[in-house]
This record gives sequence, C-alpha cells and structure tokens, in this order.
Amino acid sequence: MDNILQDSTRDVEEDSEPICKKAKLSNGKTNVDAVIQLESNSEEASKESIRSNDIGISVEVPPAEKLLPLTESQAGITEYLSDHEGFSAIIKQRYSDFIVHEIDKEGNVVHLTDLAVPEDDQHEETAPETEKVTESCPEITEDILMKLDQLANSGDKKSTVDVVAPEDKERRTQIHLIIKKRFPRLETKTVDKDGQKFIQALLRSDGCPAGYSYSSYGVCYECDVGYYRSDLTLKECVKCPDGQSTPVKKSTSLSECQGKNDI
Repeated sequence: MDNILQDSTRDVEEDSEPICKKAKLSNGKTNVDAVIQLESNSEEASKESIRSNDIGISVEVPPAEKLLPLTESQAGITEYLSDHEGFSAIIKQRYSDFIVHEIDKEGNVVHLTDLAVPEDDQHEETAPETEKVTESCPEITEDILMKLDQLANSGDKKSTVDVVAPEDKERRTQIHLIIKKRFPRLETKTVDKDGQKFIQALLRSDGCPAGYSYSSYGVCYECDVGYYRSDLTLKECVKCPDGQSTPVKKSTSLSECQGKNDI
C-alpha cells in the first residue's frame, strides 16, 4: 500500500514540472519554436488566472520589449555627422533639471536676501533735469519752469506764461521745442508786446499734447461724462471740442478710453 502511494506521489511531482522543461527533455534537443509556443501559452494562462481573481481586477504585464528605449531609427535619426562613439543618457527628467541658478563672478549661487521695495528716486532726478534745461536754455529759468508746470496742471485756458525771446531764431526754436517736450499740454507761439518779442505758452485749445491731433475721421470715445478721446501721453481722456468730432465708440468708464488714441 505504501509503495502505491509513493508511486502516485512521484507521478504527481513529475506532472507538475513546467511544460517547457518537459518538451526539452522529451526531444533530447531544444526545440526553440516549441518552447516559445509553450511559454506563450503559459503566459496567456497566467493572464487568465489574474483576470479571474477574487478582486476582479484585470492586470496585464507589458512585454519586456516595450520597456526598452527607442532606437535611433525609431526616433527618426538616419544620418550621423561623425563616427564618434555614442552614449546613453537621460536628459532633463526631473523638474529640478530645469531650474536655473544665477551665479556671481566668484562662482557662488546668488540668493534673494532683501525683499524691500526700492525707493522711488524720481524726485531726485528732477533737480538735475531742471539744471540741464536752465543750462542749455538760460531764458527758461527755474521760476519760469515752475510757472509752466502750474499752468499745465491748472486747466485755465486764459492764463499764459511769457518767456523773453532771444534775437537768434535757432534759440527761439529751441525754447519752443523744450517747452512742448517738457509740457505736452502746452502750446507755444511768438508774440510782440511793446516792441519786445516773447514766446508765449498756453494750454492747447483741443487738450492734445504737442504732436497729437484729431484724425481726419474725428475719432472720439463716449465715457460717463461726455465724449472723450484717449491720449497716450496724458494718460487720461480729454474732452473733444464741440462740432469737431464724431463719437464712434461707447465706453463705460474713463479708464476704458485709455490706450485707444487715434492719431
């Protein structure tokens, strides 16, 4: 009885050997096609076993060949510039590979240590600029510049500022250009008073700065308080003169007029 049980156990153990191994042993020589076919059948059976597990999740392991990197031909590389030996590498795989650090002259990584807002030095530059104007054009003194600035911001079209005009025409032209460039809201003209020539500065009648005018189409924009045009230099909406323009676009606020200048 014991002999029968031992023989049965031996038969079961022999039958439990892998199918591919039994195929090799029975032939004596390795039959490659048969082994591949048997291994393929074994993989399919393994997949079916995984699909039918208790959880009910289908898991398929991709073949190892799909995990291999692309070859040159698969990437579209067909020609080479030289016969140098190739190399393998992974370029910029992590997000940190894209981070660029600023390096100082000593080779150290620069870090931001001060978050304070820099002070506005606009007022500090005003004095040198004023000195530059008065030096290049002595007729325009600091007192004249102050009066011109007050006139440009007053909105009073009846007030004027007079500058004594020199005899030299080129110098008079220079004064005209300096005033128009520094104060875009003002316009200038040469007038005679009691036999003396003056360069008179006054607010522009149309509210446009020097070099700006309404287009031939009379483009204006309608805002909350009437018809306005935008002016890129003044950064505000300037009211159009009556009868000189035609509103073609409506805006809901003065800010929407900005940036729509039509020259």
